[in-house]
Amino acid sequence: MDIAKDSYGNLYVTNFLNNRVDKFDPNGNFMTSFGTSGTGNGQFNQVTSVAVDPQGNLYVLDYLNARVQKLDPNGNFLMGIGEGTVWTSGPPPTPAAGSADSWFNTPHYIKLDRSGNIWVSDASSFRIQEFAPNGTFMRGIGNGTTWTGAAPAPATGSANGYFGSIAGISSPTGLAFDSQGNLWACDRGNNRLQKFDNNGNFLAAYGSGGTGNGQFNFVEAIAIDGAGNLWASDYYGHRIEKFDPSFNYLGQISSAGATGSAPGTFNIPRGLNFDSYGNLLAADWNNHRVQRFAPASNVLNYNSGGHFNLPTGTVEEWIRPSWYGTTSGTYRFFQVFIASGSVGDGLSIYKVGSNVQADFWPHTTGAGATSLVADMSSWTPYTDHHVAVTWDSSNKVSLYLDGGLMATKVAGGQIQVLASTLSVGSDGSNLQANAIIESCRVYDYAKSLTEIRRDYGMVEQY
Repeated sequence: MDIAKDSYGNLYVTNFLNNRVDKFDPNGNFMTSFGTSGTGNGQFNQVTSVAVDPQGNLYVLDYLNARVQKLDPNGNFLMGIGEGTVWTSGPPPTPAAGSADSWFNTPHYIKLDRSGNIWVSDASSFRIQEFAPNGTFMRGIGNGTTWTGAAPAPATGSANGYFGSIAGISSPTGLAFDSQGNLWACDRGNNRLQKFDNNGNFLAAYGSGGTGNGQFNFVEAIAIDGAGNLWASDYYGHRIEKFDPSFNYLGQISSAGATGSAPGTFNIPRGLNFDSYGNLLAADWNNHRVQRFAPASNVLNYNSGGHFNLPTGTVEEWIRPSWYGTTSGTYRFFQVFIASGSVGDGLSIYKVGSNVQADFWPHTTGAGATSLVADMSSWTPYTDHHVAVTWDSSNKVSLYLDGGLMATKVAGGQIQVLASTLSVGSDGSNLQANAIIESCRVYDYAKSLTEIRRDYGMVEQY
């Protein structure tokens, strides 16, 4: 029903009727399982959702036992939340559903925010509950309001901040956080997504019932990709829809209402997530499987026997420098290069003096290099920073530092980055970066300023 990943890229899949969580390596090879059937600590009565914190601890929604359980990376019980209490040892309280704070009634999905707070969609109580990392109740959302004291009586509805229920199909269900820390919730009973700020205040609602673009037949779960796009599973629509951050429709996987078991079709899609490579993972409920989808872009081949041919593109790096102020010498962040006679095709990003510089060699003979230079003397050592370079179909090159546009220039000829060699963190000889390269990503399109800013301010999803 749901999927999570840890900091190593391992995947955790909730095995609903087998009362356990199955663990797989990043390539989908089975590793181990957590949980058995029962009501004790570390036991489950149907598992709906799972989340993993940066330390590898698991937070498991124990559906019919109406509780949350926290397990260490080896599956040992650490904490339970439910029945109005928190426990870390001893037998758990007798399983029971309820609507007071810290009680649950058919909890569906669980997510952790960047502060480690625990968010649970409590579907049959028509609300979302937030807990501190130690399990203490912090906030509720529902009934058109948010509260930190005693919970109001559960009420369903279609007004802003209420969650719907139709023919026993209740909500809220899937949860996700965007790069600004806003909470997105699937209001399955009202066929819409609702957006709240991190204090639980209603911001917006999107969607309606139906089979058209931007419509749902019970929206089940949501995931947000690195560009801020929304991916929503359409429960009885048997498809996954994609939207930009403003809910403009971008496309879908499979066709509305067309159930199937062939690859790329669904029989009730549920939980969604992304693996470490940016591939979309979808729990295909009635087909008893997880499907993995690659991003809809060209394959970039980095091996020495090939090249990548990018007339438009983006390079992004997250860097933790170790220098102070102006330095002598050159420190290379990224380089792709191939020389052919007098023509050099490639891209290089490096630090020289107090600046960062990006050099492009256009594909057109004799066009000359395009260089962009931006001051980076204010960068703080041993602190995370972000650098990005884009080039588009009009041959315009743009350089960004920490989410800000620093320089642009139009090249003298067509830009076509061709690589027989790729080096990150050095030029392959002696121009090491003098920094920790925490991440380097190459895209086959020129990202916008909005996307660059979103990436720079990315809230990590666990």
